[in-house]
Amino acid sequence: TGSPTIKSGKIFVTSNNNEVFAMELSTGNVVWSDQAISETARVLGSPSPAAVEDLVVAPFSSGEVIAYLASNGRRLWTDALSRTGRFTPISSINDVSSRPVLAAGAVFAANQSGLLTAIDGRSGNRLWVQPVGSVQAPALAGEYLFIAGTQAQIVALQARTGGVYWVTQLKEYENAKKRKDKITYSGPLIASNRVVVASSTGDLIGLDPQTGTEVARLKLKSPVFVEPIAAAGKIIVLTDEGKLIAIR
Repeated sequence: TGSPTIKSGKIFVTSNNNEVFAMELSTGNVVWSDQAISETARVLGSPSPAAVEDLVVAPFSSGEVIAYLASNGRRLWTDALSRTGRFTPISSINDVSSRPVLAAGAVFAANQSGLLTAIDGRSGNRLWVQPVGSVQAPALAGEYLFIAGTQAQIVALQARTGGVYWVTQLKEYENAKKRKDKITYSGPLIASNRVVVASSTGDLIGLDPQTGTEVARLKLKSPVFVEPIAAAGKIIVLTDEGKLIAIR
């Protein structure tokens, strides 16, 4: 239920029973595979592995984040993102349901129960930890890391230290008084010097990356649950009604 990752002539994909496969792109033959701890309780979907140079990092619903040597599947290190949080009704589930980000020698990964961590890509040592839960992949731009939290917060952090730069609280419920109809946010995406997120209420929101202040909003008139992408000078959004929208 997750997208494959293609790198250096190989395809890397994880299954919903916590198995990772590496296959030859040209033939489809399985080069190696590995089984993480089995975990039946998970957020729907399998995140994509992340790959850079000779390193592949795969997240699993058990909360494990495992780094492999891309050529032969040898485990380089394992970390477990487990934390009992109070962020969502399913906070006891430690599923890493978002794609890790690999950059500047570090792995940035988050789980939905309330843990965001930076891990040294070679040694597996934790560099820092912040109590930010997310089901979306973080976005890295320069020395800053942006992430959409499970409590409708968009957070900017210093990638090297984990220090919080700013936090913007977006609308969390359509009916705030009764705390009903929770709003979810997809992204963030860094485009045109803006931090862009899409919402389940059909809004595309642009924030100032320096301050977190809202600078733009576009009504899409359809819920969005898949994170937008940027390509060819446009933002591409897929709505829940199956509409594909390109925005300059």
